[in-house]
Amino acid sequence: MNPTIGTDGNVSATSSGSTRAMSAMTRSGGSIPSAVSKRWPGNNPSSFARRNRSTPTSRIVAMPDVEDTSGSYELGLALAGAGEWFAAHEAFETAWRVAPPSERDFLQGLVHVVVWAYQANRGRPIGAERQRAKAQTRLAPYAPTHRDLNVAQLLEVVTANAVEDLARCFTATGRST
Repeated sequence: MNPTIGTDGNVSATSSGSTRAMSAMTRSGGSIPSAVSKRWPGNNPSSFARRNRSTPTSRIVAMPDVEDTSGSYELGLALAGAGEWFAAHEAFETAWRVAPPSERDFLQGLVHVVVWAYQANRGRPIGAERQRAKAQTRLAPYAPTHRDLNVAQLLEVVTANAVEDLARCFTATGRST
């Protein structure tokens, strides 16, 4: 009983672009692995030589040079106070990316709050509810105040699911002094 390579004796191309011999088929219909292989070590794209893979340009995101989080944080507060939820999300996310570990949960909580408002205003209740729950979890340890923001008041609005009252939490009158 002589096994053949595949059903027609050809070499197979894999989805990752490497080539290998197909499993040998026995006359009884079973298969045995082939000893022939022309793969890179490992079998996932990250194991390919660097010149053979690249981040698609559609996934490259330009990030502004930010040395600290204060500028982006203040911009996020101003935008959220004006009800500009998407722009506030971008500002808070920029601050979050460069923040020290001790501030990351707080800033990520603010991202979740403004995305909650954005999703709610777009009529997406499931996405809004998920963001609201994440915001509560992230911000609870920072109550009652953190970085001149009345987190307790913010959490009351989030817990009450009162998107219409959210902007005032970010204005100067709604913030801690």
